[in-house]
Amino acid sequence: MPAQGYNATQGQIGDAEEEIIGGDETVLLVEDEPMLLEMGEIMLKRLGYDVFTANGPGQALETVKRCDKDIALLITDVVMPEMNGMELSERLCSLKPGIRCLFTSGYTANVIARHGVLKEGVSFIQKPLLLKDLAVKIRSILDTKVHIPAANNER
Repeated sequence: MPAQGYNATQGQIGDAEEEIIGGDETVLLVEDEPMLLEMGEIMLKRLGYDVFTANGPGQALETVKRCDKDIALLITDVVMPEMNGMELSERLCSLKPGIRCLFTSGYTANVIARHGVLKEGVSFIQKPLLLKDLAVKIRSILDTKVHIPAANNER
Protein backbone atom coordinates (compact mmCIF):
# COMPACT_ATOMS: atom_id res chain seq x y z
CA MET A 1 0.00 0.00 0.00
CA PRO A 2 1.51 3.42 -0.95
CA ALA A 3 2.49 5.86 1.79
CA GLN A 4 -0.03 8.61 2.44
CA GLY A 5 1.23 12.16 2.83
CA TYR A 6 0.45 15.80 2.26
CA ASN A 7 0.79 16.76 -1.38
CA ALA A 8 2.21 20.29 -1.15
CA THR A 9 1.72 20.89 -4.87
CA GLN A 10 -2.03 20.35 -4.83
CA GLY A 11 -2.72 20.98 -1.14
CA GLN A 12 -4.41 17.67 -0.50
CA ILE A 13 -3.76 14.26 1.01
CA GLY A 14 -2.49 11.84 -1.61
CA ASP A 15 0.17 9.30 -2.45
CA ALA A 16 3.51 10.53 -1.15
CA GLU A 17 5.83 9.45 -3.95
CA GLU A 18 8.60 11.91 -3.18
CA GLU A 19 9.34 14.30 -0.39
CA ILE A 20 9.61 17.92 -1.52
CA ILE A 21 12.96 19.22 -0.30
CA GLY A 22 13.62 22.89 0.27
CA GLY A 23 16.43 24.68 2.04
CA ASP A 24 17.38 27.64 4.19
CA GLU A 25 19.48 29.65 1.75
CA THR A 26 18.70 33.24 0.80
CA VAL A 27 16.93 33.70 -2.53
CA LEU A 28 16.24 36.89 -4.51
CA LEU A 29 13.07 36.60 -6.60
CA VAL A 30 12.62 39.15 -9.40
CA GLU A 31 9.26 39.26 -11.18
CA ASP A 32 7.47 42.24 -12.75
CA GLU A 33 3.98 40.69 -12.44
CA PRO A 34 2.78 41.45 -8.87
CA MET A 35 0.60 38.33 -8.54
CA LEU A 36 3.38 36.03 -9.75
CA LEU A 37 5.86 37.76 -7.43
CA GLU A 38 3.59 37.15 -4.45
CA MET A 39 2.90 33.52 -5.42
CA GLY A 40 6.61 32.87 -5.96
CA GLU A 41 7.46 34.35 -2.58
CA ILE A 42 4.86 32.15 -0.87
CA MET A 43 6.20 29.04 -2.60
CA LEU A 44 9.82 29.81 -1.72
CA LYS A 45 9.00 30.54 1.92
CA ARG A 46 6.98 27.32 2.08
CA LEU A 47 10.15 25.52 0.97
CA GLY A 48 12.05 27.16 3.85
CA TYR A 49 14.06 29.75 1.94
CA ASP A 50 14.83 33.26 3.20
CA VAL A 51 13.30 35.38 0.43
CA PHE A 52 13.92 38.90 -0.85
CA THR A 53 11.60 40.09 -3.62
CA ALA A 54 11.95 42.75 -6.28
CA ASN A 55 9.36 43.92 -8.81
CA GLY A 56 12.00 44.62 -11.44
CA PRO A 57 15.72 44.82 -12.18
CA GLY A 58 16.19 48.28 -10.63
CA GLN A 59 14.72 47.22 -7.32
CA ALA A 60 16.73 43.97 -7.45
CA LEU A 61 20.00 45.87 -7.88
CA GLU A 62 19.13 48.19 -4.99
CA THR A 63 18.20 45.22 -2.79
CA VAL A 64 21.51 43.50 -3.48
CA LYS A 65 23.50 46.68 -2.79
CA ARG A 66 21.77 47.12 0.59
CA CYS A 67 21.73 43.43 1.55
CA ASP A 68 24.47 42.15 3.82
CA LYS A 69 23.29 38.53 3.51
CA ASP A 70 24.87 36.00 1.19
CA ILE A 71 22.31 35.62 -1.61
CA ALA A 72 22.70 32.09 -2.89
CA LEU A 73 20.24 32.22 -5.78
CA LEU A 74 18.67 34.75 -8.12
CA ILE A 75 15.37 33.63 -9.62
CA THR A 76 14.40 36.06 -12.34
CA ASP A 77 11.90 36.45 -15.12
CA VAL A 78 13.61 36.55 -18.50
CA VAL A 79 11.48 39.25 -20.15
CA MET A 80 11.11 42.49 -18.14
CA PRO A 81 10.73 46.16 -19.10
CA GLU A 82 13.99 47.68 -17.76
CA MET A 83 16.41 44.96 -18.83
CA ASN A 84 16.17 41.25 -19.49
CA GLY A 85 16.96 38.59 -16.91
CA MET A 86 20.33 37.74 -18.45
CA GLU A 87 21.50 41.37 -18.25
CA LEU A 88 20.28 41.54 -14.65
CA SER A 89 22.15 38.37 -13.71
CA GLU A 90 25.37 39.71 -15.23
CA ARG A 91 25.05 42.96 -13.25
CA LEU A 92 24.24 41.11 -10.01
CA CYS A 93 27.14 38.69 -10.50
CA SER A 94 29.49 41.66 -10.63
CA LEU A 95 28.10 42.83 -7.26
CA LYS A 96 27.81 39.37 -5.67
CA PRO A 97 30.23 36.94 -7.33
CA GLY A 98 29.13 33.34 -6.92
CA ILE A 99 25.39 33.99 -6.99
CA ARG A 100 23.59 31.22 -8.86
CA CYS A 101 20.79 32.00 -11.32
CA LEU A 102 17.50 30.41 -12.33
CA PHE A 103 15.57 31.99 -15.18
CA THR A 104 11.79 31.79 -15.58
CA SER A 105 9.41 32.64 -18.39
CA GLY A 106 5.97 31.89 -19.70
CA TYR A 107 7.67 31.29 -23.04
CA THR A 108 9.35 27.95 -23.71
CA ALA A 109 13.12 27.64 -23.40
CA ASN A 110 13.35 27.14 -27.19
CA VAL A 111 11.53 30.42 -27.93
CA ILE A 112 13.70 32.30 -25.43
CA ALA A 113 16.91 30.76 -26.84
CA ARG A 114 15.93 31.58 -30.44
CA HIS A 115 15.60 35.24 -29.50
CA GLY A 116 19.07 35.21 -27.97
CA VAL A 117 17.91 36.22 -24.51
CA LEU A 118 19.40 33.20 -22.74
CA LYS A 119 22.76 31.59 -23.25
CA GLU A 120 23.03 27.86 -23.76
CA GLY A 121 23.41 25.86 -20.57
CA VAL A 122 21.70 28.28 -18.17
CA SER A 123 19.13 26.99 -15.68
CA PHE A 124 15.57 27.61 -16.83
CA ILE A 125 12.09 26.71 -15.59
CA GLN A 126 8.89 27.48 -17.46
CA LYS A 127 5.91 29.21 -15.85
CA PRO A 128 3.53 28.42 -14.35
CA LEU A 129 5.78 27.27 -11.54
CA LEU A 130 4.80 24.12 -9.67
CA LEU A 131 6.12 23.74 -6.13
CA LYS A 132 7.69 20.31 -6.67
CA ASP A 133 9.38 21.28 -9.95
CA LEU A 134 10.66 24.51 -8.44
CA ALA A 135 11.99 22.69 -5.36
CA VAL A 136 13.84 20.11 -7.46
CA LYS A 137 15.30 22.72 -9.82
CA ILE A 138 16.52 24.95 -6.97
CA ARG A 139 18.17 22.06 -5.13
CA SER A 140 19.86 20.87 -8.33
CA ILE A 141 21.33 24.35 -8.83
CA LEU A 142 22.38 24.98 -5.23
CA ASP A 143 23.70 21.46 -4.60
CA THR A 144 25.91 21.42 -7.69
CA LYS A 145 29.48 22.34 -6.94
CA VAL A 146 30.79 25.19 -9.05
CA HIS A 147 33.97 24.33 -10.93
CA ILE A 148 36.47 27.16 -10.75
CA PRO A 149 39.37 26.46 -13.10
CA ALA A 150 42.81 26.59 -11.52
CA ALA A 151 45.07 29.42 -12.58
CA ASN A 152 47.38 28.53 -15.41
CA ASN A 153 50.83 28.40 -13.84
CA GLU A 154 52.67 27.32 -16.97
CA ARG A 155 55.28 29.64 -18.45
